Amino acid sequence: MGDQLTGGTKDVNPQFISAPTLAQSAADTTTSVEVPLPISRIANSTRTTVVELLKVFVQLSRLPAIAAVGESLDTETMALSTVNRTTTNAVLNDSSTICMVDLSQRGAFTAGGTYGNTMASTILTVDLTDGAGHGVLIGTDSVFLQLQSSGTGAANSALVKLLYRFKTIGMFEWIGMVQSQS
Repeated sequence: MGDQLTGGTKDVNPQFISAPTLAQSAADTTTSVEVPLPISRIANSTRTTVVELLKVFVQLSRLPAIAAVGESLDTETMALSTVNRTTTNAVLNDSSTICMVDLSQRGAFTAGGTYGNTMASTILTVDLTDGAGHGVLIGTDSVFLQLQSSGTGAANSALVKLLYRFKTIGMFEWIGMVQSQS
């Protein structure tokens, strides 16, 4: 029944969701935003249709110039998860965390000289597929973005797009996903 890639939906044309701007409420304040997912309400007693995330595109704000006397480290981290952590920092080994991206900068501002070292691009792509075109299945109605930073002294922001498609799965698989992702 159905095809191997989409579970029978034949939805092989991915679509984008543009998330609301994720903007910190104050300098270096952990902030979250909810991203409602499109929901297919067509189900029967044995199968349901869920969102399959394929890629996450993130544009983090640029880290400010190093202005602290002495050496400092500025970091900015965006996490995507299936639960709202509000102001509690996301961790990668939590089963509800789908992915995290990080931008960091080490530098110093001294009379002897100034240097800075940004360690990543501010536009990042996270491929959530397994190499055969299968992405991460989401059993919840929403996902949550979280932005945390330290040392920047600025209210940072992130823009996020999600590439997804629909996939039909068995009800028992869906129930297990909801339990592990909530």
